[in-house]
Amino acid sequence: MDVNGTQCATIRNSTVEIVSESFRQTLLRQIQSGNETVSTSYTLRAPMPGLIVKLLCDEGTVVQSGDGVLVVEAMKMENEIKAPKNGIMKKLFVKERQSVEKNDQLFTIDNI
Repeated sequence: MDVNGTQCATIRNSTVEIVSESFRQTLLRQIQSGNETVSTSYTLRAPMPGLIVKLLCDEGTVVQSGDGVLVVEAMKMENEIKAPKNGIMKKLFVKERQSVEKNDQLFTIDNI
């Protein structure tokens, strides 16, 4: 292995170059090259089946980590679902009075 983390291997009389890099190195390379975009959005999924009781924000709203986004009623209890990070509410996948199943998409937040 050389300094750049590359190796050569011979498979069925063909030589191929193998590049070994960490996830961090891959992201850094993508950011520096500017050719590929790094995903900056986060989609939250329903932690349990329930009923959407109330939406606390709209698409396009700036949210801070910990801000309430919506309320889900499950097993006769209301659970406030909060924003996991700072950003802009890109997409709400649910409406009030809509039933959701576990792992259904609730909303997507984009970085500012």
